[in-house]
Order: sequence, then C-alpha cells, then structure tokens
Amino acid sequence: DDFWHLEEGEAEKFEHLQPAMERMRDLCDWIIASTPALAEALGRPEKTIVCPNLIDARTILPPRTRPPGPVRIVFAGSKCHQVDILQLVALPLRKLIRQGAEVTFFGLEPVDVPGARYVPWSNSILQYQRTLASLAPDIMIGPVLDTPFNRVKTPIKWLEAAAVGAAFVGSNLAPYHCVRHSVDGSLVADGNWEWALEALTEREDLRRSLVAAAQQRILTEFTWQ
Repeated sequence: DDFWHLEEGEAEKFEHLQPAMERMRDLCDWIIASTPALAEALGRPEKTIVCPNLIDARTILPPRTRPPGPVRIVFAGSKCHQVDILQLVALPLRKLIRQGAEVTFFGLEPVDVPGARYVPWSNSILQYQRTLASLAPDIMIGPVLDTPFNRVKTPIKWLEAAAVGAAFVGSNLAPYHCVRHSVDGSLVADGNWEWALEALTEREDLRRSLVAAAQQRILTEFTWQ
C-alpha cells in the first residue's frame, strides 16, 4: 500500500507505519510492488520490480448450484476501506438488508450497516481462502474512493470473487480498469451503487454470466500456472 500519500481520515490510521515502511524500503536490496502506480509511489525505481497479483488456478471453485435463501453480498477487506464503505455503499447495503439480502463483512467490522454480519480477519492465506469460500457469496463488492491511496490498489477483490464463484461489483477506477464492464464484472460510478447492486441481486442469470466470463479470463491471464 501507499503509506506516503494519505488523505484526511487515512493519515490518522496509518501514519504510524510510515517510519517502519521507510526504513524497510531503504534497507532492502529489492522491492516487489503489485502495480506500476505503487512502484512509482515507493520512490525507489532503481530497485523496484512490478509483479502483479495473480491467483492459484487450483483455488478457483467450479460453478455451483445456488441453494435457496437470501442473496449473499460479501465485502472482504481491511479497515483501510472503512471510509469507502461509509461513503459509497453503506446506504444501498442497508436498503438491501431491509429487502432480505444477507450482507457480510469479512475482516472489516461493519460500520453504519445495521444487520450486517461480521467475520473476523484471518492472517493465514489458506484460512482466508477457506473462510471466504465457506461464505458462498453470490456478489462481492470492491468500493473505492478516488484517492492516491486507492489508485495504487490491485484488482485482487475481482480475482477473489471469481475464484469463489461470486459476481463482482467494483468502482470504475484504476484498480478495476482491467474488468470488462457487463462482461466479467460490473463497474460502478460513485452514485450508481444502489442500481448496480439491485440489478445483480435480482438477476441470477447475470451473476452466473459474469462469473463464468471472469473465471475463464482469469484462468488464461491471471494465474501463476
């Protein structure tokens, strides 16, 4: 993450990490950054290598028959996205919960979303993958505000959504510009989250189409194999 260009609301949560990050950046022989934008933000181009996020093809789950019950919407991420959630999706998520949807926050404790479920974060990548799969999400979301901190992010939430068979909805910003809107995911302008989420909640056929296209593309472009 870019801990050098923090905006109000972000700085107070992460600025304590800056001294340690700067020391590691200066002492290490090589730096691996997940995006070109992050590599630039780190300010050490002579020793920075860009290696994009990829996933293990073996973790991609086959299509499943959806059991009866409410549509399951999942956000998986850390507290660094708290402001994104509050400003972009809290209101539409509250409305969907009232309409019967099941909303789960995995890692980030839900803020201002009454009725949402909270699942604690796992620091083990294998346990994280197992827990995310066990939630069996129908939809996964990636809301991000247009800030320097978010512009260096990767499309990892799209990759994770496809791996567990969930349709992805994300902000139409740099982290998700690789997603093909209405083909292998849904990209949303800031004011259209309610419409986008309701459309996917109501249409299982659209969700299945987005997942199938995303999984096929990821198998050919975004795996280690």
